[in-house]
Amino acid sequence: QRPEHGEHAARRRLQECRHIDVIRAEADAERAEAGAGILLERLDLVGDLRQAARIGGVGHAGLWTGTAASWVDLHPAGAVESVCNGAGGGQQVGWAYIGGVQRASLWTGTAGSWVILDPVGVSESSANDTDGIQQVGYADPGGASVFHASLWSGTAASRVDLNPAGAIDGSNALGVDAGQQVGF
Repeated sequence: QRPEHGEHAARRRLQECRHIDVIRAEADAERAEAGAGILLERLDLVGDLRQAARIGGVGHAGLWTGTAASWVDLHPAGAVESVCNGAGGGQQVGWAYIGGVQRASLWTGTAGSWVILDPVGVSESSANDTDGIQQVGYADPGGASVFHASLWSGTAASRVDLNPAGAIDGSNALGVDAGQQVGF
């Protein structure tokens, strides 16, 4: 076999491999796009379910323990609307719109246990998750709709601003467990 034939065959095999890699990448992209569509459909469904949990035209934060009959209304007195975003360790977190402000909120199983987590001067806040010890979410300390990831330990006074230096577009903490917080 002449050397140029071996080189030609090697180039052809390389081109075939590249063509196969392109086909695989296209298939991976199609699967990812289909998966993203399913995720968006699920997110839409979750949004629709939240809208369906209205009592007398008002969204109420609620807690279930496996059945419809177990539902506990966590809606604080005087709130225009409330939402529960997460639960863990016997605590529930979310927000309540009260006094013209969306306020990060903490419950421990009843509407009467409601605690406002946002400190004085915060123009909007929400709690997203709890592990039963700490709560995470965001707060807008400057009133400019630049949210700062926040960590609480059960009280407004305990708030820790987690916004990283240089994060001019803000941040949001989405999960907490065993002393670790995650988000963006």
